[in-house]
Amino acid sequence: MVNYRDYIRDEILDPGEHILEFGPLNGPIVTKERFKYSFYADIRSTEEIKKLYTGNDYLESTGITINTEDIVPIDYVIKGKYADIFKNKKKFDAVVLSHVIEHIPDIVDFFVDVSSIVARNGKLIIIYPDARYCFDHFRIQAISWNK
Repeated sequence: MVNYRDYIRDEILDPGEHILEFGPLNGPIVTKERFKYSFYADIRSTEEIKKLYTGNDYLESTGITINTEDIVPIDYVIKGKYADIFKNKKKFDAVVLSHVIEHIPDIVDFFVDVSSIVARNGKLIIIYPDARYCFDHFRIQAISWNK
């Protein structure tokens, strides 16, 4: 089985590229040690993320546990349009999302918006969950059977 995280790091990204990773939480694909010009973005600040994952009964009930000490510092808090947030900044050679796209409420607007911060011939790399292995897989099947 291919480890897509390693494949992206080793085969798709270049350590000299200017890279933005959305929602890295505690396990970024793009590590700052390897990718000197990498940045992290989220809709919450580092402090807000740590608070969200501290004593969260819902997450604990699903078996998800996050060590808040491992949460990486967020460089850009996303509030508003990307073009405004990254105004006067160099465009990114690559934008990476791992298990983030399914949380974006307006996917079309996201693609339009993210295109404003990706360099010409840049890369948008998206890893999304496989429904067969998600905790709500059977709920999704039930919904599709009732159509």
